[in-house]
Amino acid sequence: MTHFSDAILGRVFSMLERYAIDGQRCPPNVRYGDEGISPGTLAELARRGDIRVEYAGNNFRRVFILVGPHAGKSTAPNTKDWKPWMILNKDGMARNEKQAPIRGAKPSLAKLRFLEREEE
Repeated sequence: MTHFSDAILGRVFSMLERYAIDGQRCPPNVRYGDEGISPGTLAELARRGDIRVEYAGNNFRRVFILVGPHAGKSTAPNTKDWKPWMILNKDGMARNEKQAPIRGAKPSLAKLRFLEREEE
């Protein structure tokens, strides 16, 4: 498990709040110094119970803010109405059994299950 400083997690959480307030799409992972999310920080914030992340289609992320003054807000939903194939929250990670992150995939949420820590 990766650990990040409170300063890094605070910066990423603040960025996610800004994107959610503005209804923008979740920012991408950091590339070459651009503003973005450090890999692993979404998972860490989800483990802490600060956010919930839904993955749909080909890695489209929608982040729901769960704490603070902007609790209940989320980044933009996907425009293709794809159903989530993975959900990450404080309880862990739930994946659709098919685990098919392909364009246009619409797996059923009924088959999601939470993975044990050893499976992650």
